[in-house]
Amino acid sequence: MEKVEVISKELIKPSSPTPPHLRSFKLSLLDQLAPPIYISMIFFYTGKDGDNLQQSYQVAKKLKASLSKTLAIFYPLAGRIKDDDTIDCNDEGAEIFDARVKIQLFEFLKKPPVEVLDQLVPGNILCTRSGAEDVPLAIQVNSFECGGVAIGVPLSHKIVDAAAIVEFISKWAATARGTNEEAKDVTFVSASLFPPRSSVSRHMLPISETVVMRRLVLDANAIAALKARATGHPTLRPHPPTRVEVVSALISRLFHEGQE
Repeated sequence: MEKVEVISKELIKPSSPTPPHLRSFKLSLLDQLAPPIYISMIFFYTGKDGDNLQQSYQVAKKLKASLSKTLAIFYPLAGRIKDDDTIDCNDEGAEIFDARVKIQLFEFLKKPPVEVLDQLVPGNILCTRSGAEDVPLAIQVNSFECGGVAIGVPLSHKIVDAAAIVEFISKWAATARGTNEEAKDVTFVSASLFPPRSSVSRHMLPISETVVMRRLVLDANAIAALKARATGHPTLRPHPPTRVEVVSALISRLFHEGQE
């Protein structure tokens, strides 16, 4: 089993300071009720032919520069969770870790052990990160020998949900590519829609020593077969379904069937 070696840690600050009137960010009622966990995602990117660790280090450098620009827009992620009501948008920065995995990416992805996947994300992907509960965002850039990269991104559920994560990742990726898709219209209005309360009954997660995980692996042929089955269905929009849409639909169907 290959081990992930963390070789450095850095704080990435926003490229421009947060204005004083935005320094204190109020959490919404939904944020107050959210459990103190981190939502984590891992993104895998293959390298080009002839790439090596040196190329992946250059990728990490570009990711840091683009992250700094993105944090200037998503400024609460560069602050610190002060309490259950407020984020201090003090521009302390997001944590980013550089790590090395001594294996080829295609070999790693054949059947990666769950315990190794855990190592691609800073801290425990299921629980609040020990010793850093007040950090909203941490990132780990894992460089493989072939030049491939895996980016582990855990964000505090006190601030973001799945839709917000997708928005943040999309804008960060656009900034890294240097396209015109950089976020300029991001607004943070959840507290006005769901006003916070001074006293709420917070959700407590059950504590158990046993955690059961399941992994669903769909190769390219399986996904292509799903798309073929879904194409032309009368309930679909005019355009063919994407890979994400068909896989999400399959998981949702299996989940609901399991609840019956």
